[in-house]
Amino acid sequence: MSTAQRPLRRFIIAVFWLAALPMPLATLGFADNFENDGQICNTGNASPDDTISACTRRIESGRLKENDLALTYYNRANEWKAKGELDKAIADYGEALRIAPIYSAALNNRGLTWYAKGDLDRAMADYSKAIEINPKYTYSLNNRGNVWLDKREYDRAIADYSEAIKADPKYVYAYHNRGNAWRNKGDQDRAIADYNEAINIDPKYVSAYNNRGLAWSNKGELNRAVADFTQALRIDPKYVYALYNRANAWLDQREVDLALADYNDAIKANPKFVYSYNGRGNSLRDKGELDKAIADYNEAIRLDPKYVAPYNGRGNAWRDKGELDKAIADYSEAIKLNPKYSYSYNGRGNAWKDKGELDKAIADYSEAIKLDPKFVAPYNGRGNAWQDKNDQDRAIADYNEALKLDAKYFYAYNGRGNSWKEKSELDRAIADYNEALKINPKYALAYNGRGNAWRDKGELDKAIADYGEGIKYDPKFPYPYNGRGNALKDKGELDKAIADYNEALRLDPKYHYAFNGRGTTWMERGDLDKAIADFTESIRVKPNYFLAYANRGEAWRLKGDLDRSIADLDKAIQANPTSALFHTYRGDARRYKGEFDRAFADFNEALRSQPEFVAAFVGRALTHEKKGDIDKAKADFEKAANLKPSAYFDTTKSAQQTARARLAALTATGTSAPQQAPSLEPTVVPASGTRIALVIGNGGYKNVAALPNPRRDAETIAATLRAVGFQTVELNGDLTRERMMKALRDFAEEADKADWALVYFAGHGIEIGGVNYLVPIDAKLSVDRDAQFEAVPLDQVLGAIDGARKLKLILLDACRENPFAPRQTTATRSVTRGLAPIEPEGPSRGKGATLVVYAAKHGQVALDGASSNSPFVTALVQRLPTPGVEINKIFRLVRDDVLEATSGRQEPFTYGSTPGREDYFFVATH
Repeated sequence: MSTAQRPLRRFIIAVFWLAALPMPLATLGFADNFENDGQICNTGNASPDDTISACTRRIESGRLKENDLALTYYNRANEWKAKGELDKAIADYGEALRIAPIYSAALNNRGLTWYAKGDLDRAMADYSKAIEINPKYTYSLNNRGNVWLDKREYDRAIADYSEAIKADPKYVYAYHNRGNAWRNKGDQDRAIADYNEAINIDPKYVSAYNNRGLAWSNKGELNRAVADFTQALRIDPKYVYALYNRANAWLDQREVDLALADYNDAIKANPKFVYSYNGRGNSLRDKGELDKAIADYNEAIRLDPKYVAPYNGRGNAWRDKGELDKAIADYSEAIKLNPKYSYSYNGRGNAWKDKGELDKAIADYSEAIKLDPKFVAPYNGRGNAWQDKNDQDRAIADYNEALKLDAKYFYAYNGRGNSWKEKSELDRAIADYNEALKINPKYALAYNGRGNAWRDKGELDKAIADYGEGIKYDPKFPYPYNGRGNALKDKGELDKAIADYNEALRLDPKYHYAFNGRGTTWMERGDLDKAIADFTESIRVKPNYFLAYANRGEAWRLKGDLDRSIADLDKAIQANPTSALFHTYRGDARRYKGEFDRAFADFNEALRSQPEFVAAFVGRALTHEKKGDIDKAKADFEKAANLKPSAYFDTTKSAQQTARARLAALTATGTSAPQQAPSLEPTVVPASGTRIALVIGNGGYKNVAALPNPRRDAETIAATLRAVGFQTVELNGDLTRERMMKALRDFAEEADKADWALVYFAGHGIEIGGVNYLVPIDAKLSVDRDAQFEAVPLDQVLGAIDGARKLKLILLDACRENPFAPRQTTATRSVTRGLAPIEPEGPSRGKGATLVVYAAKHGQVALDGASSNSPFVTALVQRLPTPGVEINKIFRLVRDDVLEATSGRQEPFTYGSTPGREDYFFVATH
């Protein structure tokens, strides 16, 4: 919590009741003879009741002269005032003044009594009358200054204190009180000079040390402030104001435990000192002990139900607990008690913002600013609200205003950085985050923001480092775990990403961003059901978080449920009609449905909102391609391929990779996909390491329907692997079981000497009794037990590549069917449905990684394709030669391409994982 958000932290102003001292008759305003023989009822050390009785007897005797009678009423009034019987005191001062209208001491003390009753105007009238009678009457000059001070008429207060000092240059109270006026006016240096003068006159004047400490605190010189409060406490160890103010100074230095100790001592010294309960509540809130904080605010309110600050503090605590309605109720109560209390307008604005009621939030921030134009926090809060409304220019204007008022207000640098990031001004964003961290090197939120900017720039290692710093300084802060999860997902380290999202959700089970992030990671892994479950939970927690609707819509599209997809995207677009991402997702869904004109409308709308949004160009290009308009498709692909990355880093990068792959395919063929991939010449040789491949295409089956594409697919894959740097590629077609076994044995010997070993198989595949088999062309499979004699177990293929030192890779372009089903006569790559999912052995030291990629996940049929190559091969040969794309990302992009080509009917799936310590590339960056 910033100091600007701590109301009444520098609240205490000493109020002095100046009892009239014995003074000469001329001072009292009498010129005639006055009997003062010691018998008048001012009885010195007698109790107030005894003095009042004595004065009453003298008044009732009827024997007093006028001057004696006036003095007796005056003395009895002083005693009533001392007893707190203020109305009786005022009545007696009035009697004294009826008898002696120019009795200046009675006017002064009646003014003090009106002041004690809170009637500042009557107090002012009495002091002014006393000064009119005696222009050098220091007491009334000082006391009238106090009234002006309470009315916030600081210049008039200073003028009266200055007149009192002129009348009596040693009058310590006037220096002290003038210091208070300068301090409240914001002139801390003049205030300190006056407190210094008061201390010179009276070195034990405890209030002067206390208030000088407040001035130092206002200047931000907290060590000097603490020194002055400490000196006050040396003079009076139980001086509750100094204990309270020193606690505030400790709190401003984030020394929360020292602050708590001082608040505790202040409460011990005076259990009814309401300010200390409020201050201790603030300290406990800073420690995160919200229930204890609320208990202290409750006690402060019990002691003084009209004390505004604890309502505000309790509102802050409720907000921290996520109890926004309770917070708003407390802020509203504070405003009812004091309609000019800017802190509660600011706090209520924060709560409205947290509830998503942004217009109400902006109204409250604006009211706080109107009440106190120099209050920094509401400018920052209003900037945050404009940012949430996606009005970044207004947000930046408010952050600028906050920084104009306080150049060290690091919250505003962080907020402005966020707005620059949203505008894709990433260098400006990073500069602002840097500035925030220069002021507060432990500010976790700025590390998180800078991490987000690095991520958008594609600097994922820098992003991960910044998220790590945020976690180091605030291990209970969920944002950087979520951010790091996003960056790890971009790097393809999906298991690590999910672990970070899980940690974010452990810290905050209602953190909707982490549900959304984890959902997108499940989508990357192809687990759409888990993705949809997470997006649904994100929406449940935050019903107006429409990015989760959009992402769920995308997941429904990938599952092939296009109506649900479009329904979710409609909701997202209704909430944010200008979102380029949302329109692009809906355009993709409409393309899948064959609603090409509606798809074009969405892509065009996306590009109106964000003219360089790469994914919209790619979506529109794919739609042109579907319609057969190749020239328009190529134009859009080319535009997408050459644009600079946008704020949607992962979306942009994937889209650009798709654009370049499709552009290469269309340029080579000059016609619409799906087509046979262009033949490739060897262009890349690995700098080090040996890569070998065994490629098998079985299409000429003797006992089931033949498949036309496997041999062509095998040839295309072999050419592609040679082009990306595989030194040895063994190509085989239409193998019997005997020849398949020999090919695998021979390949195993070579794999033992290789870094990478890859097997590609196109043809039929089946699962029997939990065992997956690749089917040779001579298999009959009359009954299920024949599989072990006539087919090749997948485990045997895994065994053949087990000796490779770094990467073992199997690509299966085969379908899975039940062997008891009737024999197929159609050209699908399956005898019967049913290859089972597998779990390859994970990477271990010295053994390398294993990946098995199915052309179609369990339960789906891998299509043979309507053209020269299968959809799986068409995608592979477009993606494998792309430089600088890590292998896990390659296969995710292949999955997206196959889903696109088959309108969601076939989804490739990758089993196994690579170690996080090493990246694998078919082609490294040039």
